[in-house]
Amino acid sequence: MSTRFTLRGPAWLTDRGAYLRTYQATLGALLTGLAGQVKGEAVSAYAGTRFAAGFTYRTALQPYAELRLYQSNPLFPYVEYPTRAHMIYPRNGSVLHWVNSSGSHFARYVRHPGTKGRNAIDPILQKYAPRFVDICTAAVREAATRA
Repeated sequence: MSTRFTLRGPAWLTDRGAYLRTYQATLGALLTGLAGQVKGEAVSAYAGTRFAAGFTYRTALQPYAELRLYQSNPLFPYVEYPTRAHMIYPRNGSVLHWVNSSGSHFARYVRHPGTKGRNAIDPILQKYAPRFVDICTAAVREAATRA
């Protein structure tokens, strides 16, 4: 006569499809809420500028969970990130022309000193990174208990 001991895993291990559907539904709902908060902070960081209206976001659940914040304006990287000093040359024609309060100016090139950059988006993403991890953990926990 022999004695047999058996350990069984949770029921959701037998139906991975149900677990995955529950996980993705929970994660999708939680990430959408977080994405709205991130977008709101980005819009308020650029309030009063032409960039405030161009923020959008996307969430993805496969192959891994991600939240992406987009800015559609092509000039945005030059404002958000620092630039080095550089030369500006004319694209069309042989001289640059601009008008300001002191009159009309012409130049073959201009020395741009560079920009400091606002660096407003990275602190927002760093602020919400722990919440993102908590959401992923909560989705796994919810799916494991419901499936």
